[in-house]
Amino acid sequence: MSAIDTIQSIVNCELVNYDFRYCFVNRSKIPIRPDGCEARTDVMSDFVELHELLDSPMLTRKRICGVGVSIQASKVCAIDVDSCFSKAFDATTIDERGKHVLDLFEDIAYCEFSFSGTGLRVIFLHDLINNYSDMYYIKNSKSNIEYYQPSNSNRFVTVTGKYLSNNPIQHVEGTSIALQQFLEDFMVRPKKTKTQSLVADDDITYEEALNKTKRLYIQNSKFQELWFAQAPGSGSDESERDYQIVAMLYENITSNDEIIRKIFETSPYFQSKDDYHIRKWTMNNYRYFRYMFDHLK
Repeated sequence: MSAIDTIQSIVNCELVNYDFRYCFVNRSKIPIRPDGCEARTDVMSDFVELHELLDSPMLTRKRICGVGVSIQASKVCAIDVDSCFSKAFDATTIDERGKHVLDLFEDIAYCEFSFSGTGLRVIFLHDLINNYSDMYYIKNSKSNIEYYQPSNSNRFVTVTGKYLSNNPIQHVEGTSIALQQFLEDFMVRPKKTKTQSLVADDDITYEEALNKTKRLYIQNSKFQELWFAQAPGSGSDESERDYQIVAMLYENITSNDEIIRKIFETSPYFQSKDDYHIRKWTMNNYRYFRYMFDHLK
């Protein structure tokens, strides 16, 4: 789909009737402003009304291939189920995860195919859940499902207008029941054990943490495999590997975010990343890392 195709689809569905704030998206899924500069996800004014995209010369640029929506600026909630359709844009090929989520929301929320056509996006309104990260994952890597609410996580999602259920974007009766069921089924965090809290050392120095990391990859074969692996690049599970390494450092070495980041960057795995994924790691003051780290707290 091109940006023009996407906007035409949006105009013909319920997405157009809600006060979204948009950006363009390039081939690398980086948000782009109408002036061609990269959109900063923590700056709401970088996301604009739909007509501003229509008036932009970027609309016809080849590198612009889609449209995104700011969760915070638009004040909406979104569920993202990755790879739940075995054939792109074919609703009959949905897996059990996707079917379960669609069954919960298809009568009360807007549901569409994702950017790739193999994922499911659900968009609706709901009150902010306070202390959400204490109880639930934002991204559950085991099930490849994410939930975003308009808090301080500064996220955007791509939209296609290729709807499965064309309901208005609104807070209707039944939304809270469906959302609670979804969270309990897919997003509950396991309670931390006492051993986990005792292993990590908040007051450790960088040098001590580095030595401790060396002991960890000697003693733990799973961590060793991740630490010395070749980063697989786009179209694979690189994000999940990033998360696993950061989580193991958090649970076994320290809860100091800056030390975790610096140690991660010393790994042979990190140093084998391609230019795109290095840029993804460093862009917007390490927003990608902050996002992962916030899930661990």
